[in-house]
Amino acid sequence: MIDRLISADSHVVPLPSFWREYLPAQLRDRAPRIESTDEGDFSVFEGRRAPVMAINSIAGKSRDGQGFSYRRFTEQLAGGHDPAARIADQERDGIAAEVLYGGGPLVTEDRELFLASHLAYNHWLADYCAHAPERLLGLALLVCSVAASFDGSGGALAVNGPPLLFIGALVVLRIGVLMSERYLCSAWYIHAVSELR
Repeated sequence: MIDRLISADSHVVPLPSFWREYLPAQLRDRAPRIESTDEGDFSVFEGRRAPVMAINSIAGKSRDGQGFSYRRFTEQLAGGHDPAARIADQERDGIAAEVLYGGGPLVTEDRELFLASHLAYNHWLADYCAHAPERLLGLALLVCSVAASFDGSGGALAVNGPPLLFIGALVVLRIGVLMSERYLCSAWYIHAVSELR
């Protein structure tokens, strides 16, 4: 009988404020910012102001009568951005470990910012997973054109902390998923999951 599971499809939901900490210093003034009003929280980025859709991080909370009305980051469950809270969630749910992804890159036409947002997200995820690397298994984000020519020298995967693994664009393309460089390639952290047995 299985009493603990490994989730191979779990999401992190970092607070948008992480961009100002993890982007290179010269790009931080272009990062999204948060605006709080009586109506709720808004993400402001490149002239666009979007309401928070906190429903993407309320697993386990009642949706009765709420629908999409969760509009504040404080209404989200902390496990999406706080690794200690995530471990508590795992304990409650009987989860041994999770393969984690989500939360980036920035959707922008600015190529420098777009590319930098991959590395920023990967650094944030590595820091998040470092809290419990045997249970928080991060998937790196990679621009497909980078994955196709990745030579092992670092790039978007050069982070300190637990390793973030990936399957390059050519593998993704072989299974029939067409992707452009505006989208992401990620991978299963197979080795780390197998080590949990």
